[in-house]
Amino acid sequence: MAQTKKGWRLATRVKIIMTNRIIFDTETIGLEKAFCYNLGYVITDENGKTLIARSFIIRQIYDNKPLFATAYYAQKRPIYTAYLKGKKAVKVSWGKACQIMMKDIKDFEVENAYAYNSKFDEKVFYFNHLFFRNKTRPLDIVKVHDIMDYISVFTETDDYKEFCKTHGLVNKNGKVKRTAESTYAYITNNHNYKEEHTALEDSKIELFILLTALGLSA
Repeated sequence: MAQTKKGWRLATRVKIIMTNRIIFDTETIGLEKAFCYNLGYVITDENGKTLIARSFIIRQIYDNKPLFATAYYAQKRPIYTAYLKGKKAVKVSWGKACQIMMKDIKDFEVENAYAYNSKFDEKVFYFNHLFFRNKTRPLDIVKVHDIMDYISVFTETDDYKEFCKTHGLVNKNGKVKRTAESTYAYITNNHNYKEEHTALEDSKIELFILLTALGLSA
């Protein structure tokens, strides 16, 4: 009952931004020089109904084979190859992906954007804009919110902490994780859940987390 009450208080507090929204995610090579090879997003109406979902594989990075030479990225390439063949994603330049994202934001009258640990994704956009000399900057026309600011309704409860400790969802220092993966696992009561770490699929689970925190049907 305490969780429900907190959730409704949160939903009431943010009702002013209950309009069409975009939830986005990036997958990168590197953290400081964060080259984006996959950008995905979901746009929903105020009630959480999906209006459009897109996944872009960024040509300049994905086609640079030396960047995908490590074992981790070599394992991911078949996933994206299947996405391209199944038309679950399209391969475009960084600039083209930003142009489409900008158009979608305008067409669906989106004013608010959400990402999990949004400061990192904003840094990704900034770095790639500079590197590719891109002038179309979709995040400049929306207000960006961090989904992590909404999850205390779950993560500050004793139940969440017990769930994480029971199932090993803790950091090296023993503190419980507050990742999208651990939060989604808790909400769905599926401790075996593992993020796919593709931008669109991660955007979908982050949308689920946000809608649940807002007391909306996910």
